Amino acid sequence: MKKKFKILILIIFLSLLANCFLNPLSQAVTSEALPSKEDCKDCTEQQLVALAAVIQSGADGIQTFSFDLSSFLQSGECANGVCPGGISEATASITATVPDIIIRSGLKATFVIPENSKLEVGGVLQVSGVTANDFLSPVTYVYTNGQGAVKNYTVSVPLASPGDNVNGTVVLIYSGSLVYWTKCSYGQLYRPGFNDCQGKGNSFDDYGAITTTLPFCNTADTSCDDEFSLTSGPLISACQSMENDIPAMKALPGFYAPITLPTEGHYVGGAGGALFQGCAGFTPVDPCTASGNACPAASGLLIDTSLFPETVPGDYWTQRACTETTAAKVSMIAPGAANTSLKNLIGTGSPKAIRCIRRNMS
Repeated sequence: MKKKFKILILIIFLSLLANCFLNPLSQAVTSEALPSKEDCKDCTEQQLVALAAVIQSGADGIQTFSFDLSSFLQSGECANGVCPGGISEATASITATVPDIIIRSGLKATFVIPENSKLEVGGVLQVSGVTANDFLSPVTYVYTNGQGAVKNYTVSVPLASPGDNVNGTVVLIYSGSLVYWTKCSYGQLYRPGFNDCQGKGNSFDDYGAITTTLPFCNTADTSCDDEFSLTSGPLISACQSMENDIPAMKALPGFYAPITLPTEGHYVGGAGGALFQGCAGFTPVDPCTASGNACPAASGLLIDTSLFPETVPGDYWTQRACTETTAAKVSMIAPGAANTSLKNLIGTGSPKAIRCIRRNMS
């Protein structure tokens, strides 16, 4: 059993090592036990959340669950093609989101369970990495431990929306260019498997999104920009922090900065989706010239929540400097107001969130 543990953990976590938050675990993987938080003392908060989402070390039940789809996924989706399952012991459920191109019939799950225990589906004994099941609808896995106690797990395998890389990044294609976005807002924590941004907090605090403490620049001048776009400062540092936590971002050329102005086509159209999905009557707005509404005929939250869950219903900084003292922002709720703010204005009276986009695309 120890040998099986070692093989499985290497499959899952050496893949995750390259592309999905769990880099420090490479030193924690042994043949003796599954890694735990105590093994990862140098992990960032994001890495610990990812670890907790996909590993239930020492649990009397399913401890890891994943699909090795690397033969089908060639562009780094999930964790180099390995799609882990998010495990919820409280609800005895597992969610393993997979890219939209995956056919969910005949998938073979790779899993770890304690020694002398077993998993069955419909009375059929499950062999890790061997037994195939149809996941077009939720599948019940019956876990039986060494003492004969039984627990049922509901395993769901939802398809991600087109453009969702299922690793914390979203790619939209517009005018032949790949436009990469962070799935979560700054301060939120991505959960692999679940493929959401609910790693901390709750809906009342926007799952940890930072909205009141990060200015465009610490001073209302041009020290953070070239009089057109951001070049340094708190927002660039925030995007760099997300990049360092999510190696799927770091592997891409160029660098990340806050979103662009609502004059860009990827706000409303392109292959695979858009930032403002279904925005009625989109009107390009450059608030540096004149404030306006990008979606005057729309209502409610404008953003595509299937691609960008837990989005803050309010203003987001853009990367655009307007004047020496002001910068542009855009609202994610209808009518999509785009206007300006003092570069150093922060606080509860003027909250602004951050979502990052890759610049210098090639």
